[in-house]
Amino acid sequence: VRESQVLFVAGKTKGCFYPPPYLDDYGETDQGLKRGNPLHLCLDRYRKIERLWRQHGVAEVIGHAQEANQTLVTIDWQHL
Repeated sequence: VRESQVLFVAGKTKGCFYPPPYLDDYGETDQGLKRGNPLHLCLDRYRKIERLWRQHGVAEVIGHAQEANQTLVTIDWQHL
């Protein structure tokens, strides 16, 4: 594992990265796993992702992320 990110994909042209449900002892994510601190599953964050999936909210999250960050639109999500 080289990254600690969640990838939401909806079709070939829509996707975004989402904060992972894994946190260190300080309650922080370790983007790129550079600090090397052990990570633990945060049940609250996990349940939020699960709720998004069950309530069909992933496409909405992707839409908001792509509106806020136009560089996400140019990524070829099907190849990730």
